[in-house]
Amino acid sequence: MKREREWGDDDDDDDDDDEEEEILIMGYVPRSSRLLELKIQELVLSVALGSYALVIESWLMIIGECLRYDARRQYQQLVLLRDRYQLGNPSFKRSQRVDR
Repeated sequence: MKREREWGDDDDDDDDDDEEEEILIMGYVPRSSRLLELKIQELVLSVALGSYALVIESWLMIIGECLRYDARRQYQQLVLLRDRYQLGNPSFKRSQRVDR
């Protein structure tokens, strides 16, 4: 049961409960999305601290994650197209299939 916060109460347990509730509401976040979010936070911190090497590294990591995500999505689309073609074309031979 959640207790109401009183004025002058320094206990931050309610904030943790709110974060847990947000996580449950939002649902599962893929690992790559969490990594990307952490890299963006690192980038913001690097800019605030004036560390240009970290800024450049963070941008490169963010770009790399975005490219990996796009490549995965494009591969999945190709697999779906291939599967649709195989289903619609019964003469498609097994030897012509490309599986990874």
